Amino acid sequence: MAFVAVGVLALVLLWAFGAPTLVTAFGAGLGHLALQDIKRTRSRDIALASVGLTLAYGLTLSSIIRFIPSAINGLN
Repeated sequence: MAFVAVGVLALVLLWAFGAPTLVTAFGAGLGHLALQDIKRTRSRDIALASVGLTLAYGLTLSSIIRFIPSAINGLN
């Protein structure tokens, strides 16, 4: 499950650099591909894929929200 590895990488990048937006967006895409594969193969890993998607979207949203104040200050 590649999206789990990408999620861990996103957490490391969030901790180290504070901006994993592209990595988490990529992880969300992989999570959606994993969900399609799970539905096709009728695997039982749907809970893991759902947690991965939730984390990916949450980290993407938090990294976007984190840069809103600096973007607003840059406009002034």
